[in-house]
Amino acid sequence: MPRLLVVDDERSIRVTFRDTLSKHGYEVDVAADAEEALRLLAQQTYDTVLLDIVLPRMNGITLLQQLKERDPDVPVVMITGDPHLQTATEALRLGAYDYLQKPINRRTLVHVVQRAVDRRRLIAEKKALEAQLALRLKESEAAFRQLIEHSSDIILGLDLEGHVLVVNRSLETVLGHPRHTWHHVEVLLQHCHPEDTAALQQALAQAAGSHPAGDLEVRLRRADGAWLWFSLVLYPLIREDGAIFGIGGILRDVTMRKRMEQEMRHAERLALVGQLASGPGARNRHPAQHHRRQRRAAAYGARQRRHPGHRPARHHRAGRPHHPPHRAPAHLGPQQGTAHAAAVPARAAATRPAPAGNAL
Repeated sequence: MPRLLVVDDERSIRVTFRDTLSKHGYEVDVAADAEEALRLLAQQTYDTVLLDIVLPRMNGITLLQQLKERDPDVPVVMITGDPHLQTATEALRLGAYDYLQKPINRRTLVHVVQRAVDRRRLIAEKKALEAQLALRLKESEAAFRQLIEHSSDIILGLDLEGHVLVVNRSLETVLGHPRHTWHHVEVLLQHCHPEDTAALQQALAQAAGSHPAGDLEVRLRRADGAWLWFSLVLYPLIREDGAIFGIGGILRDVTMRKRMEQEMRHAERLALVGQLASGPGARNRHPAQHHRRQRRAAAYGARQRRHPGHRPARHHRAGRPHHPPHRAPAHLGPQQGTAHAAAVPARAAATRPAPAGNAL
């Protein structure tokens, strides 16, 4: 129920206002002077104050000033039996909501009070809505900052002059650079690989011109000197009025993916070499042997990457000594070489000692 305060030195006015407004659903308090009014205002908040300009000891204009200092939003309706233009203008300038002249019609009184109470309610609702929106905005900004801060990707924002507006802590965890050292886009270009600098500059210019730039891979130098691959996306930062005020960027570490792609390409090349070495028809004649050779070639390539220069030992069947193949001398012809190859085993057999059981 709305609560009103009537301040008038005439008792008849106080009684008439209280009876009339109470019948219309208002709670009404009355005061005969400014001192009593200030005491009530210290104890209670009112939706509207009806204030007589002419009061003993402290006039209504002075009391109006004090009312507005305590509660700037409270509507104050000024009342007087002898209005002057200067007094009315001063009251309105100090924040009075309306101005009524005695004698006051009851219907007019109720109408003016109703409008004043509605204004008070609308102001209170507006303030509550603004406070709620401010709280939501604050919470959303805090959530947005936490999302950026805890992202595994490097996120940064630049203004159109190249100054860094924001950068998350992934810059320190991924690249090892302190955030305060990245104050300008020139620092980003300095840590970019020389072969990728031109592409990065072109992408920055494209984003500043309202065209996002994506699918760009660049190398950035870590604090320890190592180079890491990053997938980079740049986009313009746009205000509500459509004006571009900066550039946003997201850098994702793809170094592991690039290494895996390189190892896969190397393994495919080794498998192709093994296939070519096995002969043009080996795959069709012996498919199982062909696949074993491919697996051995891939395994050999993996061992060579882990242990460069390593040569695998040759394995032989158990119980059988290994003899190198006999080759004919280079000066013998094809037929002589064949005879020589057949004679070598025969000479070896002749030189072997006879079994002990056959000895005489």
